[in-house]
Amino acid sequence: MPVRVYVIDDHEIVRRGLLSVLEIVPGIEVVGDAPNGRVALDEFLPSPRPPADVVLMDLVMPVCDGISASRELRKRFPDLRILVLSSFGDLRYVRPALELGVSGYLLKDAPPETVVEAVRAVFDGRLYLDQRVSAALSAAEKSTPVDGLTRREREVLRLVARGLSSQDIADVLVLSERTTRTHISHLLTKFGMRSRIQLALWAHTNGFDADAPTG
Repeated sequence: MPVRVYVIDDHEIVRRGLLSVLEIVPGIEVVGDAPNGRVALDEFLPSPRPPADVVLMDLVMPVCDGISASRELRKRFPDLRILVLSSFGDLRYVRPALELGVSGYLLKDAPPETVVEAVRAVFDGRLYLDQRVSAALSAAEKSTPVDGLTRREREVLRLVARGLSSQDIADVLVLSERTTRTHISHLLTKFGMRSRIQLALWAHTNGFDADAPTG
């Protein structure tokens, strides 16, 4: 089955450019596009299932911006993959998007092959960040000591960094989902963090996903 992609961007030339790139990629099917979040929401929300697997989302748009649209889409379709493609790499834009649970963040000067790579990565359930965004996040985060982590907690942290769900982590490590959730809860306590997204971002930007176990 092809990856179904929907593009939301208020600049027609950008939107058409993305469509022309994606439409010729094997394994990707462009199912629609919209000039702002409101048009997209009107198409998505009445459906029992999302018409796309991955949404390419601009952030700054008239009528309904990318943050508002992403919030509504995530609320209605928690498993929908949203890949932000924005001109702005400032953390004032990046953090609110990631805190909503979007699956990736790219800058608009990314080459076409990177956009395709990111689409496939987020479809597979992985977090995908532009290298410059990742570097900015890493520089902004305070270093957190990890010496006190157990071997199992390190394994869980590496898989959290890759964006895996609790059930997926349990499957890889041959644990129950309840045990996995307990490990994640302990990690949040040890790192002094409030959310799993915050933990995943820290782990990802600090390279914990580089040698994650794969089962």
